[in-house]
Amino acid sequence: FDLSSFQKYYELYGNTKVPQKFSFQHGELGTGHAGGYIGAQVNNLRAYAKIDPKCVPTELRQTLDSMGFVWDVPKHRLELALKGVFTYKSIYGHEVIPQKFVVPQDDPRWERELWGTKLGMTFLNIKRQYRSTDNR
Repeated sequence: FDLSSFQKYYELYGNTKVPQKFSFQHGELGTGHAGGYIGAQVNNLRAYAKIDPKCVPTELRQTLDSMGFVWDVPKHRLELALKGVFTYKSIYGHEVIPQKFVVPQDDPRWERELWGTKLGMTFLNIKRQYRSTDNR
């Protein structure tokens, strides 16, 4: 795992949500950085850690945790969506979210990570997924 490239991504974008297909171009990071497909590396790291958490050295895990690294993306997305639903309810007084509702940008009532989220569609997809697993 190329921690230096990951840290550079964090410096540039301010988060640890590296898209799976993201890569730095050769030479883009200067010397000391391998570059390459850091998105794939992050995805692989999560997959290996899910199988065997001990495969991630303690020091690396602590460094990533201090940066807000998300180890379980589906769980994180669900938790974030639920925060969105609770925020919506606190603002509008109900949880009937219109399908086309998008969380407004730059609104301090919402968590920054939710800005621009298509909350109506996200919530609809969660309900559909729940119903499909409930019918199994």
